Amino acid sequence: MNQKLARLLGANLTKGANKSSKKRKSIVGTMKMPEELKKK
Repeated sequence: MNQKLARLLGANLTKGANKSSKKRKSIVGTMKMPEELKKK
């Protein structure tokens, strides 16, 4: 890959992660909850 493309993709990923970090955390939480309940 070109370094320029890698940098652009990295910047886009970091921006997207910052924006959707809260959404992603909530999704991960909902995905982990059933597993924890099943273990109990």
